[in-house]
Amino acid sequence: SSGGPLVDFRGVAVGIVLAEHLAGQNLNFAAPATQLRALVPGEPVPVDEWARRTRTAPPPAPVPELLRSAERALLMGDARRALAFTQSAREFAPDWAQAWRLEAQALEASGDRDAALQACHRALALGSDDARILTDCGILLGNMYRHEEEVAAYMRALQVAPRHVEAMISLGISYQERGSLEWSATWFRRALEIEPQNASALGGLGQVAGSRGQHAEALDLFQRADAAQPDDPWILGNLGAGLAQLGRSQEALETLRRCLAGNPDHVEAREIVARLLGEAG
Repeated sequence: SSGGPLVDFRGVAVGIVLAEHLAGQNLNFAAPATQLRALVPGEPVPVDEWARRTRTAPPPAPVPELLRSAERALLMGDARRALAFTQSAREFAPDWAQAWRLEAQALEASGDRDAALQACHRALALGSDDARILTDCGILLGNMYRHEEEVAAYMRALQVAPRHVEAMISLGISYQERGSLEWSATWFRRALEIEPQNASALGGLGQVAGSRGQHAEALDLFQRADAAQPDDPWILGNLGAGLAQLGRSQEALETLRRCLAGNPDHVEAREIVARLLGEAG
């Protein structure tokens, strides 16, 4: 069992068992004795300090590739496969916060939000000084309508890394969704102070301007976002809607067709195209 010695046929300890591969039969992994002999007696280390040192140490060799595979699977919409990769990574490194972060995303994508929340809290406990983990878990908490915890995660991320743009943009989106346009605009602008061409921040600020009826300003922001990140369906959909709002129908149609080329299921873009075509006869 984990923590027990691995012995040869002569009864000599050659390692310490670390983990079992759940998908295999009697497939276990051990730390070799050659590594253990390098350990020397010293002053006792409190568990929290030992855990901190463990988290900052490089993970075992297979873990980074397993997590990259999990990220690729998530991008392809294959939550089940992503979950298999994160669980394998955790077998090698049970306290590796990045594995828990991706596992939370995979569990949410698979529809198991209770388990996703548990994985999220585990990632936060292990990665309380990692801005990316804090931001990603904040997004997950926001998707679950746990807004106080969501904002607390973003703010903690900015305490750890004051120039973490992703946390600022996530705060902007969170406040925008709850109708706090002034706070939303504040965080998008802070992100743009650091990255003036960040398409997400430009687009978010454009949405805030549009919600305030400032359509010319919104259009300018979405045009800048499109220049920074061409052919993004979300940006093009908003840009096309802004052009239509200002009566620039032909430009709106061209922009919305670009949007639908990237995302044929963009419902709002289809509705606006249908309306503009109807108005044109």
